[in-house]
Amino acid sequence: MEPLPIGDKDVRAKEIKNEIMPFRQQFQRLQGEALYQRLQRMADEITEQGKRLSRTPTYRELKMYRELIRQFVREAVQNTYVLQNRTGWDRRGRQKIYTLVQKIDTVLAELTELVKDGQENQLEILAKLDVIRGMLVDLYT
Repeated sequence: MEPLPIGDKDVRAKEIKNEIMPFRQQFQRLQGEALYQRLQRMADEITEQGKRLSRTPTYRELKMYRELIRQFVREAVQNTYVLQNRTGWDRRGRQKIYTLVQKIDTVLAELTELVKDGQENQLEILAKLDVIRGMLVDLYT
């Protein structure tokens, strides 16, 4: 049996690597599209629940809204890093996505206080819902 020349081995390794990369990129692109569609459906559910909450600001509606937000954030945070390797840093060296999640939590807490205090001010509730929705869009786009 004749040994393979070293040069041929290197060429074949490069060919295999070139075949794998397009597959990996294609796979990641498909995963990214599926994630985007899933997040879009979740965002639509959040919008509908937000409308119900603005019409009927009860603790039950708020609890459902908060749970949908938590699911959305969990899905976005877990998968964004894997698929996009998107790392942004703020001035203090922290990743931006965590800062955005903290802001969402803060606005959710303010919304909870509005509902808990029995404030029926629809405009304030709608404003908070819009702020949260905007942050969620920032999270997955």
